[in-house]
Amino acid sequence: PNVMRELAMKADYEDISKMNYPGIQSKRSFTSLSLEQKFEQILDEKLQIDPKRVTFGKFRVMMNEKYIFKAHVDGLTYYTALIYMNRAADCHGGTAFYRHRESGLEGPLPLSEVKRRGFKDNEEMFEKLIGDDKFDPAKWEMTDFVEMKFNRLVVFEGFNYFHTHTSSFGTCKETGRLTQLFFFNKNKIQ
Repeated sequence: PNVMRELAMKADYEDISKMNYPGIQSKRSFTSLSLEQKFEQILDEKLQIDPKRVTFGKFRVMMNEKYIFKAHVDGLTYYTALIYMNRAADCHGGTAFYRHRESGLEGPLPLSEVKRRGFKDNEEMFEKLIGDDKFDPAKWEMTDFVEMKFNRLVVFEGFNYFHTHTSSFGTCKETGRLTQLFFFNKNKIQ
């Protein structure tokens, strides 16, 4: 884990806020075939990994002045994985999962249920029922929390659950919230 942290410290970064993501992200991915196979082993299924379309193996740093609460689902992939890379003394917060207080939603619903409720799709339902509430922590009830710990891997169905990071900290890549991110899908049925 320390070797990967050193790679993160030496990596070149770019500002990704214009892409609606907080912080800075490494320009290149740091991954391997053995890592991809490890994810398949952990999840016990073949995966579809497309690093040209989504982030897979890039480092991301979020700093104190950039923290904004935003409950969201990850829309382009089924799975979200991250590795916390801050030294133990620098770990703060983690990843939290939420239920919208007013609507009771914890994430997308099956399309049949969405249509039964009178909406075209989940996107329209979220916009009408949640709207700007996604930025207001008082509108959400935390249902689960994963504490940040050095080298902890968190894998979850990012497409299915509202979630967000609970804090950003530090002023540079050495002291900011450092993670390695992976987004990927279940493999399509053969």
